[in-house]
Amino acid sequence: MEEINLKRLFEVAFSLKWLIIVIMILFAFAGYMYSYKYVVPVYNSSIKLVLSQVQDSNPQENESKEESITQSDILINNQLVETYSEIIKSKNITKKVIENLQLNINEETLSEKIQVSYVDGTQVLKITVTDENPEVSKNIATEVGKVFKEEIKSIYNINNVTVIEEAEVNNTPANINHVRDIIVFEAIAVFLSAIIVMIFYLFDTTIKDEKDIENEIGVTSLGMIPLYKEGVNGERKELLSFEDSKSPITECFRTLRTNLVFARNNNNLKNILVLSSFSSEGKSYITANLAMSFAKTNRRVIIIDADMRKGRQHKIFNVRNSRGLSNCLANIAEMDSTNINQIAKYVKNTNYPNIHLITSGTRPANPLELISSDRMIELISILDKIYDYVIIDGTPTNIVSDSVALSKYVDATVMVAEYKKTKIESVVKVKKAIENVGGNITGIILNKCPITEKAYTEKYYYVEGTGNEDSNNKKNESIEFKSFYDLIKEVDFEKDNSYEDEEFIPERDEIFEPGRLENNNYVEYRLDNISSEISSLKDAMLKLAVSINENQSSSYRKEIEDLKNEIQTLKEK
Repeated sequence: MEEINLKRLFEVAFSLKWLIIVIMILFAFAGYMYSYKYVVPVYNSSIKLVLSQVQDSNPQENESKEESITQSDILINNQLVETYSEIIKSKNITKKVIENLQLNINEETLSEKIQVSYVDGTQVLKITVTDENPEVSKNIATEVGKVFKEEIKSIYNINNVTVIEEAEVNNTPANINHVRDIIVFEAIAVFLSAIIVMIFYLFDTTIKDEKDIENEIGVTSLGMIPLYKEGVNGERKELLSFEDSKSPITECFRTLRTNLVFARNNNNLKNILVLSSFSSEGKSYITANLAMSFAKTNRRVIIIDADMRKGRQHKIFNVRNSRGLSNCLANIAEMDSTNINQIAKYVKNTNYPNIHLITSGTRPANPLELISSDRMIELISILDKIYDYVIIDGTPTNIVSDSVALSKYVDATVMVAEYKKTKIESVVKVKKAIENVGGNITGIILNKCPITEKAYTEKYYYVEGTGNEDSNNKKNESIEFKSFYDLIKEVDFEKDNSYEDEEFIPERDEIFEPGRLENNNYVEYRLDNISSEISSLKDAMLKLAVSINENQSSSYRKEIEDLKNEIQTLKEK
């Protein structure tokens, strides 16, 4: 049998404290109502009899035997005690008592009201009568003693019963003790509460702290992420690590970033797969903020939304999802450096420096085949050469197993578990599935933990200028936005670099997505980039003009000049 963890048992009991308090109050009220309102009071009245020296009915013989009680007399009386007890409750006795007192009950009912007791080793009989009326109880006890004494004379022809204590009226109910009744009900409440706590302890297998992750699952805990709060008017702010760099949640992601790097034992960490057991556990939220945390250390990061069914990264970063990973894997037959321009069509710029995104794309009919294909592995390999970190937003693995096979080919597989919702057995199931394909879970992140800012500050603290990586960035330095095309120029691929002679021009709606014009640095950079691309296009068109007539060449020149002027006007605005 599994050893009971007393600390966890106490924590379970503490978590159910309000339920236990309610149970205690309800049972206390029930005890009060039972004792004061429900119980019908009954009253006891007792008469005590003693068996004296055995006497017969002949007075002359009795006079000759006026000596002390012999040992034989005591033995006879002891033998008669149990017999007398049965006689007292016999129908002959009860019938005469009913007739004498004119009671409106039968013999069996009266017999139930009578209790006979005696003390071991003595010759004292105690007859106790219980009734709802104390006066009737006293009268019945007195009459039972009288009738019994007469019945003994007629049965045994002896007179050895003497009354030593007459029955009296007792106005205190025999069956009501308010304090005792409430205590009994409270004891039942405690017992019931203990059963409930044990049921929750045995059957509530949700993850509640980092020790559950390490002891029950056998996986390293990478950190605990507090439950984020809704923004103004209930809007959902998910990129908290960018919006508030000094908040406890941002510091949690810094800690997560550090723990993840060190979990690799200083091995080269390039790509990370983020999974969860079920949906709504915060997988996409963790992925986005983890990427943001890496990007703020001046690392180039790309997020791949591999959840082709319900991917959310395009919503988090506010970009279009018209084409993404599913379209990329379906349309590009071979993933290599010669197809960089084709891959570039599916890479989205974001409003945040150092972060690019490949959205999930249109929902395919065969997401499992696409995600586990060689093209996906080759795509990751290509992106590894361009970016410092490739972070893959995987799938809820206990619902769909798309990303399980992918775990074998990544440097780190991170699993997100929700506080007091994700069950230990669900995580163990995912762990076994990943291990079966040759993968391994690097660590688990416990999300939506009820950590207050004060409690977090006591455990982790960050003061600006104390060595934190994020604080090393120059605050006044202009933010430089680089496109995918800019990055690939910096990479020295081993294969043919024929793509360098080509120009990738992003679609206009990708360049000017909502919110882009708010960042002047970005707009200026993109306009400069477009201007250079127009110039390159102009030179190419001029070369082409050699083989066509002069009129057409002039037309092309005019169109190019007009487009260049339009760009310059937009740039000046």
